[in-house]
Amino acid sequence: ISLSRWLTSVPDYCKWNKASIEAALHFVNEDENVDQVVLIGDAPPNNILMDELQSLCQRGLTVNSFYLGEPAKSAFQNMSNATGGNCQRLDIDMYSADGTEQLAGIISKTVLKARGGDKLVAAY
Repeated sequence: ISLSRWLTSVPDYCKWNKASIEAALHFVNEDENVDQVVLIGDAPPNNILMDELQSLCQRGLTVNSFYLGEPAKSAFQNMSNATGGNCQRLDIDMYSADGTEQLAGIISKTVLKARGGDKLVAAY
């Protein structure tokens, strides 16, 4: 639900450029109902996000990030490390079912871990 609210509240020019990360994290910090952050992207943010990341940490939220290409790797690792989250490369090939399955598995495991810990992840 929060994802759809964010997508309808952010101007189009922010969704498809580097400002989308800043806008998304700001939105998360404004929404008390968000209990986890999963960030997927192919580019680093424009700005240093320490204020937004600090706010996430104060709320006990982690950023689990998945970068699609090397340009985003360092920034995504830094965001995840700063919040105690995990970061990994997401190999999505639009012509491969493997990429779709990898994404579904990653998201499922992230949600299950947040809801019930390692026991639910192991059952998956």
